[in-house]
Order: sequence, then structure tokens, then C-alpha cells
Amino acid sequence: MKSLKIPLLLAVSLPLLLISCNTEKLAKKREEQKAEIARLNGELKLVKEQIKSLPPDHTNELAAARDEEKDQLDQIQALDSQVSELESKKDQLDEEFKKYRAKYVVK
Repeated sequence: MKSLKIPLLLAVSLPLLLISCNTEKLAKKREEQKAEIARLNGELKLVKEQIKSLPPDHTNELAAARDEEKDQLDQIQALDSQVSELESKKDQLDEEFKKYRAKYVVK
């Protein structure tokens, strides 16, 4: 009977010993993970603060300004062509007026 007690005792105590070792390892790992999570949460807060301090995004405003610039350049070109047409028409009318004055001299 005594010979059975020792192997039986070992058979029962060995799994308990292994479970307790695993539990300690798991507890240690869990604490390490908690510390890592806390560290990462701190880093996340810092990054969020940095994002808040960044200047606002002006991409849409820049695109609108470029569109407006393009429209204004198109208007300038249209006005330049109108000016050149009007100048040529003025020159033509000046020439006609000179001919008229030459034809009908004021006495």
C-alpha cells in the first residue's frame, strides 16, 4: 500500500505543480501585457495631442483658390482679346474719320 501512495501522490501533485507554474507564467505575462497596454495608451494620447496641434487642412480652400485663379485668368484672356478688337476697331474708325475730315474740310 505504501508503494502505491508515493506514485499516487506524485501523480496528483505533479499536475498541480505544473498548473501552478503555468499560472505564475500567465500572471506574469498578463502583467507585462497590462504594462504594455498602459504604455501604448500613453503614446496614443501623445499622438492625439500632436494631431490636435497640427494646423488645419487647407486642401479644399487651396483647390477652390486655384479654380478661382483659373477662372480669372480665362476672364483676363477674354478681356485682352476684347481690348485688342476694340483697339483695332478704334484705329479703323480713326482712319475713317481722317478720311471724312479730309473730304469735308471746315472753312
